[in-house]
Amino acid sequence: MTADHHPQSRLTPRSLPAYRVARSPLARWTLPLALLASLVFPACSGDAQDDESAGPGPSGRAVTITYVELEPETVTRTQRALGELRSRNDPRVAAEVSGAVKRLLVNEGDRVRAGDLIAELDEEDYVLRRDQAEADVKRFNARSALQELTVVRYRELHENNHVSSQELDEVEAELDVTREELAASRLALRAAERDLERTRVKAPFDGEIDERLVSEGDYVQTGTALYRLTTSDMLQVRVSFPETLANDLEIGMPLKVSNRAAGVSELDTEISEIRPAISLDGRAIRAIALVENPGGWRSGSSVNVELVLSEREGLTVPRQALVQRPDGDTVYVLDADEETVEARRVEVGQRTADWVEILDGLEAGDKVAVDGAGFLTDGASVNASPQEGDDEQ
Repeated sequence: MTADHHPQSRLTPRSLPAYRVARSPLARWTLPLALLASLVFPACSGDAQDDESAGPGPSGRAVTITYVELEPETVTRTQRALGELRSRNDPRVAAEVSGAVKRLLVNEGDRVRAGDLIAELDEEDYVLRRDQAEADVKRFNARSALQELTVVRYRELHENNHVSSQELDEVEAELDVTREELAASRLALRAAERDLERTRVKAPFDGEIDERLVSEGDYVQTGTALYRLTTSDMLQVRVSFPETLANDLEIGMPLKVSNRAAGVSELDTEISEIRPAISLDGRAIRAIALVENPGGWRSGSSVNVELVLSEREGLTVPRQALVQRPDGDTVYVLDADEETVEARRVEVGQRTADWVEILDGLEAGDKVAVDGAGFLTDGASVNASPQEGDDEQ
């Protein structure tokens, strides 16, 4: 039998599609898939109806959340910056006269009180100047006394017409000159005594010797720093704020200063001075305040400063209550039944690490979702309880 007469080798146009379907790999799974779909789809349809009737939430279950009830409170606008502690007084103790350093009586670390003798300069030249001034005073004092006697005598002679008025005027004028010279010599004596006293360098205020800047035998000029003296009772806080706050700063504005390294968390003070110029290097404006040293604070160390710019009544929510949604900042508020929530678009103001100020969108008395807020949608079912520490708890 030839191939033309073989029954399986003869294909008609009508039987060709059926043959191809029967031989296709997809056809092997067509029937099983159809059976599986008939079994699964009805079950899925029933679950979808159950979820729709149960409301929002995974598998229809209510989301567990905590909430807080909003109350008006004081919202503080602040600006934080890094400050530096400085001695309230000029820390340099300088020579007020020139001369060789004769003795240095204190060293680094020594505590001194105002008026304590801390150094001596060579006083020999100043002793000589003082002695010369004393001699001048004695000389002009004697001349003045003699001239006074001369004037008395000339007045008697003038009354008896033995000297002319011009001669009397001359001796009286000479007396005036002598008296002026006497007064000048006394001033010179006071200056010489003052310079002599200044060879004995004294501490200008209570403090601690931070650094000795000269050695014995050094020749110093007027104004040469001998010691660096730090004071510990009262310190300056110098802090720079952005130039954008230049018009907001005022003397008396409150500051909170903290120095965690010294073991004291926070001190309250206020701005006592504002420098008029904007610094060219940092484009900042500098403010100065005074703080009483609570102990352990040192000049030169850094401190954290918080400036209170303003205070006003407002509403705040915990940071985790604010949720970012595609249409903006959102907060979820409990409905009256406390079983569902409503999504509220809000306008925010100041933010901190713990709370966010709400400018618009909420009212006092609203109950706002906190823990679990990020899992909510508008109208979601919730299982709500007050947050720990809230008034309702």
